[in-house]
Amino acid sequence: MSSKRFGILLVVAILMMVGCKSRSVTGSANARGMDLAKVIAKANENRLHFQIMTLKGKADVEDVSKGSKIGFTYRIDIAKDSLILINVSKFGIPMMNMRIGQDTVLMRMPINQTAMVCDFGLLQKVAKMDLDFAKLQALLLGEATLEQPITLVSTKGNSIELEGNRPPYSVYWILNSSHFRLEKMRIQDITLGKESVLTYSDFKKVGSQIVASSMVLEATQAQSVRIELHHSGIAFDQEKVNFRFRIPESYKIIPCDSLP
Repeated sequence: MSSKRFGILLVVAILMMVGCKSRSVTGSANARGMDLAKVIAKANENRLHFQIMTLKGKADVEDVSKGSKIGFTYRIDIAKDSLILINVSKFGIPMMNMRIGQDTVLMRMPINQTAMVCDFGLLQKVAKMDLDFAKLQALLLGEATLEQPITLVSTKGNSIELEGNRPPYSVYWILNSSHFRLEKMRIQDITLGKESVLTYSDFKKVGSQIVASSMVLEATQAQSVRIELHHSGIAFDQEKVNFRFRIPESYKIIPCDSLP
């Protein structure tokens, strides 16, 4: 696996999930009888609240189509609605640093002293879906972006099932009715029949907020990828973070359209 392809797969992995290890969440609630407006309101009430969020963890990325698998550690710093800073390492060696803004994406790969300076379209190309910063942040936080039109499919037991059309995609969500956090999201390409499935599990309580500590992403577009994330740390508004991002003059700038 080339360093550039390695870096892109790491981006796909990191951008899809957040979580931590803390006190387990227990209890259940039945959502039977709730209408769509109440479900959306409860989901919005239970979104994460913070100014700066810091995450640390480990993950495994398997490129099924290439028969290769690699593990890594990472740190993610999020300035809410503004910037996302991602640092990825393997065996303590920095592999990739990235800063994502509302319109720009800056990436440097110390392992081969290369860098990229791109607009947000880079991430749309990587994810193979229509993304903006708000949607990307929601995916990273494990939150459903519940914009109309949406259909409330079921409120059985502890699960709330919703479905929506976002041409050319069909999106399917399952929320946990005890805390209204996202448990599963399936994005299906209506035209090609390919899909990506994100599963969030092992919910924990950090302070007064609930997040998921485990996630599996299985994607069939544009290549078959399986990603497992296991998070070991999270902090809300506890760490000072420098979001400045410098690309050394010695680094070679590679074009944004050079991605596979």
